[in-house]
Amino acid sequence: MPFLHQDEFQGSPVLIGETEFVHPENNKEEVIMKIFLASPKFVDAQMQADFGTHGPEFIQNIKNYVNNFTLATFEEKVNANKGQLNITLDKVPVTLKHREHFFFSAKDRQQ
Repeated sequence: MPFLHQDEFQGSPVLIGETEFVHPENNKEEVIMKIFLASPKFVDAQMQADFGTHGPEFIQNIKNYVNNFTLATFEEKVNANKGQLNITLDKVPVTLKHREHFFFSAKDRQQ
C-alpha cells in the first residue's frame, strides 16, 4: 500500500487504526502512521470539466453515489462495463471512466 500525505485524502476517509513510533535513542524523531480503508480517488479537474455545468453539489452527489459501494462491488461493476460506470443522476446521464474520472484507490492511481 502506498504512503500518502493527509492532503491526498478525499471525502471522509474511514480510519482503521493508527500506530506511533518514537526512535528509542532520539525521542524527537517520531512518526504517526494512520491506516485508512481504501476508497475511490476522483480526478477533480476532469469531474469539473465534464460535470461542472451541473454545479458542485451534483459532482458531490456523484462521489457520494460511488462511495456507497464496497470497493470490490464498485470494481466489479466498472470492470464488467469495460472500465465505465453509467448512471443517471437527477435525470442527467453520467458516464464515469476508470483512470479518467476516478481510480479505484491510491494504489491504483500510482500504477
